[in-house]
Amino acid sequence: MKPHVLIIHNSLGADSSTDELDVIEQRDAISASLGRLGYSSSSLALTLDLDRGAAAIRSLQPFCIVNLVESLDGDDRLLAAAPLLYESLGIPFTGASSAALAATSNKCFAKRIMDRCGIPTPQWIMLGNELKPPQFFPCIIKSSTDHASIGINDDSIVTQRDEWNCRVSRIRRRNNTELFTEEYIPGREFNCSIIEQENGEPLVFTPAEISFEGYPEERPHIVGYSAKWDKTSTEYNHTVRRFSDDPKDKPLLATLSDISRSCWELFSVKGCCRVDFRINDAGKPFVLEINANPCLSPDAGFAAACAHHGIDFDAMVNMLLEGAVSSPGRQAKQ
Repeated sequence: MKPHVLIIHNSLGADSSTDELDVIEQRDAISASLGRLGYSSSSLALTLDLDRGAAAIRSLQPFCIVNLVESLDGDDRLLAAAPLLYESLGIPFTGASSAALAATSNKCFAKRIMDRCGIPTPQWIMLGNELKPPQFFPCIIKSSTDHASIGINDDSIVTQRDEWNCRVSRIRRRNNTELFTEEYIPGREFNCSIIEQENGEPLVFTPAEISFEGYPEERPHIVGYSAKWDKTSTEYNHTVRRFSDDPKDKPLLATLSDISRSCWELFSVKGCCRVDFRINDAGKPFVLEINANPCLSPDAGFAAACAHHGIDFDAMVNMLLEGAVSSPGRQAKQ
C-alpha cells in the first residue's frame, strides 16, 4: 500500500446548498480513485477552528493533502486559509497556493492584474454605495468573491440604463457580498482547463465550448446558478459542453490556450485551474475569470477536459498528486 492521503473539504451543515454539497461527490470520487491507485485515504471537514484542524492533520501525518476546500463557514472569501494552513505545516497539497487562490478568487483584484498585464477582460467597475450606471450596456452584475455562479441568473443582465437603479437595488437585497458589473459579451462561451505535470510545467487542454442549445434568441446565454446545479431546470439541460473539431475554430482555440497559459503564469497557479472566456462578434476573446480551485467531480468540466485528452479520472488524480509532491517548491519540510 502506498502512503496515506488526506482529503480535506469544507464543513457542511443541514442547510448547505446544492453547490456546497457537491464537494461530497468530489470527496467520494477521489477517495475511490485513490484506493484504485493503491493509496490509503481519509477525509477531514475543515472549519474556522484552524488550530483543531492543524492538530488533526498532524495526527494523521499524510503524505499529501487533496485540497477540496471551497469556503469556510460558508464564506468563499476564506478559501485561501486552507492552503495557507497546509503551507504553515509544510505538507504537500494539490491545487493552487494560498497566494494564487487569494488573488484569483477575488474577481476584481484579478481583473486589475489582467488589465495591467494586457490580458483581455471585459470592461468593469466596482459598485460602491452610489448607483451611478456604467458607461457600457448591456452589462452583468456579479459578486466579486462568490463562486459557482451563486446569484447569477437572467436578472443579472441589465440592458437599459433606465433599469439600472432598480436592478442593482434588487440584487443587493438578495446578495450580501461585494458587487461589480462588467460588460456583457453576448457571443460564444468557452473554458480552458490546465493541469500541472510532474515537472511543474502546465499541460493546457483543448478548450471546451458551452453550447446554449434551444435557448430563445432574446434570452441571455449565460451559465447561471440553475444551469450549473439544478438538474431539473431548462438551463441545466440545454447548456451542453462540446469540444469543437471544426477547422475554422483552430486559430481561436490556439489563442484561448495561449491566453490561458499566460493566466497560469501570471498568477503562479499550481495544480489545476480553469479559465472562462466569452468571444465577441468580432472573434475577440475576453477572460471572465480564472478558477484556480475548479470542481473535480467526475462529471465536471475539468475531468471532461482531461478525458478528451485521454486522461481518465484515476490518471487525473495521480497527476494532481505527482504535481503536488514533485514540482519545485511543493516538497514537504524536512
